[in-house]
Amino acid sequence: MTEKNHVKVLVFLQQAYMVGLRQYNQASPFITEEQLDKLIPDVLDSLLDFHLNLLRRLKKKKDENAIIETVSDIVEEEFGNGLFTTAAIRAYTIFCLSRDESCQIYAELMEKNPKFKKFFDHYEMQPAFKQHNFKSCFLLIAQRLTKYNLLFDSVNFTFITHT
Repeated sequence: MTEKNHVKVLVFLQQAYMVGLRQYNQASPFITEEQLDKLIPDVLDSLLDFHLNLLRRLKKKKDENAIIETVSDIVEEEFGNGLFTTAAIRAYTIFCLSRDESCQIYAELMEKNPKFKKFFDHYEMQPAFKQHNFKSCFLLIAQRLTKYNLLFDSVNFTFITHT
């Protein structure tokens, strides 16, 4: 999954599920604020700040030159001491630690709460959103961290072979 696709998943989870569910719940409440907060931790803004900044910098480098020799400078800066790094680390920690509880709450509410189920079925039945069901969004975001080791290894290999 590219950085751009990862940002799309974050935006979808935030806009469709987090914001959408809160709006749908306001009209005729069917779940508590506590359940909403536990279902989707309020860390998506921090993750989006980090990943949008990284994506912006990568795109800028691509726009400056058709052939990109290295992105190690961007990777080192953004993951080392970037503007949004600390907030992103905290956000990923909270997100990953809450994943099991979120999925458990989701499963319980899907089974016991018809309005909750209706909301999610609405999105998950639409062809355009089929790839972005709630559980897969959560999983893709949590798994993203494992992909960076591959990037670091590749950047390190490229750096070593070019020096």
